[in-house]
Amino acid sequence: MFFKLLMLFVTVPLIELMLLIKVGEIIGIFNTVLLIIFTGITGGSIARSQGYQVVRKIRSDLNSGNLPADEMVGALLILAGGIMLLTPGILTDVSGFALILPSSRKIIAKYVKERFVKYLKSDKVNVYYNGSRYNNSAEDTDRSNFSGDDFIDVNYEDVEEEEDDNKK
Repeated sequence: MFFKLLMLFVTVPLIELMLLIKVGEIIGIFNTVLLIIFTGITGGSIARSQGYQVVRKIRSDLNSGNLPADEMVGALLILAGGIMLLTPGILTDVSGFALILPSSRKIIAKYVKERFVKYLKSDKVNVYYNGSRYNNSAEDTDRSNFSGDDFIDVNYEDVEEEEDDNKK
């Protein structure tokens, strides 16, 4: 993992530098600087508006009792895209726009969710409760591996209160 991160932090800036030099040779240094400033400002405003839309959708889903899992993934992608747009460079700007624009963000979010589900199913994630490992497999649905007095399994039913005739 360390090697991958090292390669990422060395390779991306080198590619960015080469792209900026090539673009500077083609359109000039001043225009290249203006391009970087323009993409930063434009991307920031798009990220802000998309972020507000996602937050409104998350609030709406929560108020209606739904879990906003898709919107949470979208919000993380918008955050990552905004950070990439603040980083000067052409490669990071293209990647940032891909993460904040709704059409490409949906495709990327689908890929991210598929990878996340695959990772969860690979048994690389361990959940521990009260000192023992919880196995989240299909054959282990009775939660018998939980121990301790602080685990309570409950069922509920809605009860309507009846008005007392004496209070009238």
